[in-house]
Amino acid sequence: LGAGNWPRLHRLAYVAAVLGCLHFIWLAKKVRMDPWVYATILAVLLGIRGWDTLRRLARRRRDLISSPGMRSTALLLLALLSAPLAGCVSSDPAPTKLAVEPVRQVLPNGVVLIVQEHRASDLVALQLWIRAGGRDESPAELGLSHYLEHMLFKGTPTRPPGAIDALVEGLGGTSNAFTSYDYTHYDVVVPAESIVAAAELLADIAVNASFPPKEIESEKKVVFEEMNLTEDDPERYLERRVTEEVYPKHPYGRPILGTRDLVQKLDRDELAAYYHKHYVPQNMVLVVVGAVTPARVRALADETFGKLHGPPAARPKT
Repeated sequence: LGAGNWPRLHRLAYVAAVLGCLHFIWLAKKVRMDPWVYATILAVLLGIRGWDTLRRLARRRRDLISSPGMRSTALLLLALLSAPLAGCVSSDPAPTKLAVEPVRQVLPNGVVLIVQEHRASDLVALQLWIRAGGRDESPAELGLSHYLEHMLFKGTPTRPPGAIDALVEGLGGTSNAFTSYDYTHYDVVVPAESIVAAAELLADIAVNASFPPKEIESEKKVVFEEMNLTEDDPERYLERRVTEEVYPKHPYGRPILGTRDLVQKLDRDELAAYYHKHYVPQNMVLVVVGAVTPARVRALADETFGKLHGPPAARPKT
């Protein structure tokens, strides 16, 4: 390349790196701090090189400072330094105009649909929120909300035990669930092209869980182990005891996992009755975030969750 072209190529590499950080931020459709940090580091390195260049050029001030090449280099350094540093002024930057706001709709059967298009990656996350948790249980139903969380991925009439896990893994996705006093949550994260299969799966388990008796019995051991972990963890045990003392006559004071006696006596009929009472469209919220448009999600929701039926929701006053 020659002695003259190497410095030009070096400067071009710095410029390309900073522009790459800015391009990533534009594609992400939101402000993220990590690329700003990388761009700032590159800008500092450019500043150091510029300072060193100025020090050397000071010895030949009259000839080099007045040259067009030096003026263009100074302007380039100023532009590169100002862009990343402007983004790092605040640790909590305001959303850009490129951010897409969530869209909330309600299906005719009462299912709430919330969609946010987010193109940072070719993934989509589908979350099913059920407005039923520990607070909705009677003393005889203690622990049923949590037990349902364990059972919904065990199968439906069209999906035998093990089929749901195989489906999600085959799509290259993940699934998870958790229970609180106020709601129960199920989620699936899959590649964007598999959103139809994921939505059909969540709609299926929402109302068609089959509760195989063998799976109910085997899952009792898992719940008992969770109880042991809570008792062996000082922080979790203290949290449970505090809530018992603060809410002595309220469902918030009862253990979400239930008791060993109630779980041991649990049968399929009791679990199914609680499930059909609370897992109704008016108690469901479907949240979808990822590389998909709200219009497409609405059409898919109408074809899956929009066809679900059930009695009106009846959350007790507590």
